[in-house]
Amino acid sequence: MKAYLIAIAAIGLLAAGCKSKKEMSTKSNAKADSIVVLDNTIPPTNNIAAGEPNPATPNDSIRLNVSFYSPGSGINYLAARKLDAFLTKYESENPGAVTVYKSAWGREGEVDYCFKMNDKSKGDGFVKQVQDLLKGEDRINYKENTTCRKARF
Repeated sequence: MKAYLIAIAAIGLLAAGCKSKKEMSTKSNAKADSIVVLDNTIPPTNNIAAGEPNPATPNDSIRLNVSFYSPGSGINYLAARKLDAFLTKYESENPGAVTVYKSAWGREGEVDYCFKMNDKSKGDGFVKQVQDLLKGEDRINYKENTTCRKARF
């Protein structure tokens, strides 16, 4: 009888623990949704060449490649939106100076932003501005004078 009561108590505790985890996951989803809603104040960029083929051949390098990667938890979405807002502003101030190619390559939103400088004199300044903008952000890699990764999706 004692073993029977212990088994029932253990099952009750497990059920209570599962309920708490479910409530926690619902609460964390609410936080993520609220972040997305608040983040909608940043306008999406209009200067990204969507669906364009890979612009870089071995003889035609991309000035800067900013790669948003995911170690299993998704990309740094807020940093990507910050970059989109910066690109919109930069394009309005320097029309035609840079062409941006966006190349999606992963299952968790991994994406590369490939920047081809049409005005080569602004290249160094542009690279510094982008790196300063994203300084301290995680899950981002930079490559300079490289080729653009082929999109997988």
